[in-house]
Amino acid sequence: MIYTITVNPCLDIMRFLQHTGTHGLQDGTYRPEDPNNDERQRPGGKGIDVSRALVCLRNETKALGFIGDATGKILLGLLDAEGIESDFVDGGVETRTNIIIFLRDESGMVVSEIRINSKGKEVPPNRYSLLYQKCAEIDDADGLAVSGSLCFEMQDTFYNALIRNIRKNNPKCVVVLDGPDRATAEAMSLDAHRPDFIKPNLGEFDALLRHVTNGATTLCNEYPEGVSRDQYLEYIYSGAAVKPPPDGKFSIDRKSLSNNWRALMEHLRFIKKTFGVQTLLSLGPLGCCTVAEKEDEFLHAYMPEPCKLRTRVGAGDCVVAGFLSHYVEGRDLDLALKAAVAAASARVEVEESRVGKYLDRDRFSTMLKSVRLNKYTEQDFEKPKYLECVDPSLLAQLAGKGNSRDKSPEDKESKDPCPNAQAK
Repeated sequence: MIYTITVNPCLDIMRFLQHTGTHGLQDGTYRPEDPNNDERQRPGGKGIDVSRALVCLRNETKALGFIGDATGKILLGLLDAEGIESDFVDGGVETRTNIIIFLRDESGMVVSEIRINSKGKEVPPNRYSLLYQKCAEIDDADGLAVSGSLCFEMQDTFYNALIRNIRKNNPKCVVVLDGPDRATAEAMSLDAHRPDFIKPNLGEFDALLRHVTNGATTLCNEYPEGVSRDQYLEYIYSGAAVKPPPDGKFSIDRKSLSNNWRALMEHLRFIKKTFGVQTLLSLGPLGCCTVAEKEDEFLHAYMPEPCKLRTRVGAGDCVVAGFLSHYVEGRDLDLALKAAVAAASARVEVEESRVGKYLDRDRFSTMLKSVRLNKYTEQDFEKPKYLECVDPSLLAQLAGKGNSRDKSPEDKESKDPCPNAQAK
């Protein structure tokens, strides 16, 4: 059985509207055309989404956490409809609600979304012990995913307490933590009750590094105006981006990219050596990477062909689900990492505007056969293998000019090993 804990779950209220033009929504009243398909609700929260993916992958799972009032009852009904077993604690406050507006083009495809996320109300501290007790009574946990944000005023040690209680009767339970940087750092700091794995994306990993090193280590010191930090990190560490970088904003040559890749491995190795915790680092469209059991090796799993991106919601949670679904069986890190990428890739191809499964298991099985797994050692970083799946338009920029396979003058001159592309 794989358990998931969502401390701060939510009910997502979704509305699908026709795209109104280049300027998006204007003042006025909007009504979905088809109430049966354009007005929906879904259970939300990172741990809950892990359970939703696990059910699609045909794993036994049970969702835990806090819920409350009428919204909580609706959420329980939605989980039951998806075949997800749950055992939530009444948090004494109403479960938060998020509003999501999807804009569709003429073909019905979602082209953009507007999210209004609630932080949620504070769960009274006297309710914490009820969840601790439920965790302490569990005796069949093969895996545990602790995910999502903490409620107001919760101490950063809260996740650590959950792990401690569930391991009382489940010492071999594999624990994956996907939470905020402060709570993650706190959970990693205690020998007896730390997670086995953490699952940040590049932005979250950057925040974690800065926190555990008191600001001494960061993935990038600055980034160009008009570009988000997460987009810039994704670009300078993988050569990929949600969209091509603005002309003249920044560029990076192959040599710098190789240096950044080497630095990233050292950061992952630092976390493992210092805290004894393995990092499953999500690279967005470039898959997932981690340090191998032999610490001089670096594993990178990715799809060789681009996925048909239809949603990004839940992709990181599917990394956790795919990984746990395979790792708890045979402790095969290579296979589990490939399953993590396959699950996330199957998820991003789900069209949100259509009613269906959270992810398609048949599509997952097909993708699992296609996932590539590269193993790197120090001498391999001069020729990053993953560039084969980078968008060709970006490859030209990575090479400076001309053929992306050829070295540019910048390659010969670049000596900067620090993880920072040069802003132009």
